[in-house]
Parts: sequence; structure tokens; C-alpha cells
Amino acid sequence: MRPHVLDRLHRGVRVRSLMGPVPLADLGTVRDRLARSGHPGIGVVPTAARTWDRDPHAVQVRSVAAPQDPATLLTSAPTCARTAPIDVTVAGEWLLTEHDHGLGEIDFGLTVHETVLGEPVPAPRRVRAPLTRAALRTFATDPRRAARVAGDARRSEPTPDPYPSGLREVGAVEIVHAVQPASVRRELRAFRDRHHPGTSMFALSVVGLRRALAERMPLDPVTTVPFDARRYLPGRAAPAGNFAAGLRFAFDDDPDAVHAALRRAASSGRPVATLAMTCLAARSRRIPDAPPSRPARVLLSHVGEVPRRTPRAWSGTDPQHLAPLYLAQSDPAAPGDLTIVSTLVAGSLQLTASFHGGALTTRDVADALSRFANEPVALLATGATTSVTIAAPRPLR
Repeated sequence: MRPHVLDRLHRGVRVRSLMGPVPLADLGTVRDRLARSGHPGIGVVPTAARTWDRDPHAVQVRSVAAPQDPATLLTSAPTCARTAPIDVTVAGEWLLTEHDHGLGEIDFGLTVHETVLGEPVPAPRRVRAPLTRAALRTFATDPRRAARVAGDARRSEPTPDPYPSGLREVGAVEIVHAVQPASVRRELRAFRDRHHPGTSMFALSVVGLRRALAERMPLDPVTTVPFDARRYLPGRAAPAGNFAAGLRFAFDDDPDAVHAALRRAASSGRPVATLAMTCLAARSRRIPDAPPSRPARVLLSHVGEVPRRTPRAWSGTDPQHLAPLYLAQSDPAAPGDLTIVSTLVAGSLQLTASFHGGALTTRDVADALSRFANEPVALLATGATTSVTIAAPRPLR
């Protein structure tokens, strides 16, 4: 198969997801379900070549003993140096998957999980030249959108200061997680309804997380938010691989302003324009590696409600681990980056942060996540935390 330029750009980055407790079949059944999957990305081997081959051994399936703390399956994964395009680990009632980002985003990990569990997985409806179709559908029907995109980008991506020097030696990828209980999330929703009616909960999360992080570390003023561009395609047309754009925003420290900026970007078609510019830059080889910087560059991604389509019977025979868990994680693109992925599971908000050791400290990131998970209303009810050093936003990848 000939991969899209967006898939080649993401090749080599690892994406991981942990879920449970769920009833899991034996390894033979798991392998058979993956082998019989009709998804075009399962069984593909991403390489540096212009064409990617299929290999029945591209999916590795193994079984390990369930640890006392299931989350350690995810947090210890970067040290395992797994390189298979798709790696599946069964640990009792817990399922860990890891895949090459060239095959798809976190959404692809959800597909692998659904396949392993034997749940119905609709095959993606293939579309020729998806980016061209999305651009024509977005901008040809309303040419004024192009002007709005340009204006929005100018407001959201100010001219930065040069990259600072002096980054400490960077270590391996580290992962921490926190869970915002359903009861705390209900309190946050009530706070939103009183003080920010009509504003999305994600906008509150952006402000709350940035304030919690800024209490413990210097922050880059620009936040990256991935937008799934499949919404700009007609009907159920959907590329099987990567089709999300990382949009950079210089958000105001106010949930209403964040909400307005996100809506303005979506309605203008800016995700499609960003994808187009990224592809053009990649084809002309003008995307440099992102240099490290001292202030943390934050990427905030929200997966949404899990499971996606069908109600799931979360199982669990261990009384210590009955609460369902779905943690999704993607390696940061560069040292100094802090990637935070959130999911909604049974009313709780589950947060996973990944970063390079040496660039940031585990304690600082864990404390910030815990603060937002347990005290979001206190964070949002107080004044803004002062912002710190400015660093240049990295090129979109």
C-alpha cells in the first residue's frame, strides 16, 4: 500500500492505550480476531519506504501476569522498547495495546481494542484524495472562510521569542495519570452551568490544567489542540489513517474565550487548511525537527466517551480494581513537550500525561494532574496564574 504523507510524518511515534477490567478471550482467539479484521491498517508495517507492505506477523500478542496496580502496564510501557507495528498485551482482565502512529491516531487504538474484544467495528469508508475533497467542500462552498482562517491563525499564533537554551539532559518518555472522579466532575459541571453557561467542559479543562501546570513549571503560552478533520468530509467517508490537525492557540486565561476560539477555528475550516499546509511542507521537506525548549509546550487531546458505540460490560473479579479504566497516551513529539490525553469513562475524566524525563519532573507533572483532578473548581474560581517564559511553537507534525 502507498501511505499518505500524513501517515509517513507520524511513523515511529508510539501510541498506547490501557483498558479494563474487561472479559478477555484466550490468546489464540485474540490473534484470530486481529487476523480476520477488515480494517486496512491492521497488519501493515510502516517503514521509511514510499510503499508499506502487509505482514501477518506485524501484530504481536502476548500474555503477562496482572500487576497489583494495572496502570503500571501503561506507565512502564516506554521502557519495554517494543517495535512491532501493533503490540497487544493481555494481563488478566486488563488490555494494553501499542501501535505505530503511522497507522493512525488514538482512534486507531480504540479500533484495535474493539477488535480484540470481538465488538462490531465498522470498516472505514474509503475516500479518494480525502484532503482535496475536504478542502473543496470547506472552502469552495464559502470562499470567505479562507480569510477567516488567515485572521484566526494570526490571532492564535503570535510571533514568539527565540528558543531558550540550557535544557537539561533529556531522558526516556515517562507517563503519569490521574482520574477525576465522577462526583468531582459533577461539581465542575455545576460550576460551569453557574458561571460559564454554554461553554464546553473541554474549555474548562484547558484553563484548569494550564493553571495547575503553571503553578509548578514554566509554560509556553501556546497550546496545541488536535482537531479531527473527518468532520469536513461528506457522509461517513473516513480515511483509515491519520487525519487530525494540531492547531496552536494562544488562549486567554478564560474558559469562555477558549470555547470561542475553538468554535471559531472549527467553523472557519482551519483544521483543513493546517493539514494542507503540513502536507505541502512535508512534500517540500521544509518541516524541521522541533528543537527542545525549557518551558513546557502543552498538547491537550480529548478522546471523548469510551466505549464509542456499544455499551460495555466492564467486568472485574478483584474488589480493589472494579472501577473501569481507559488511559490513552501518545509519545511527545520533542523534548520539552507535554502531551495530555483525556477520556471519559463511566462519568469520570481520566488523564494521561507523557513527557521526557530531564525536561520535566515526574513529581511536578503528577502533582499538577492530581490538583486538577481533585480541585478543578478551586483552580477555576481563583484568579489566573501568571504566565512565564515564552518559547517558539514547534512546527506542526
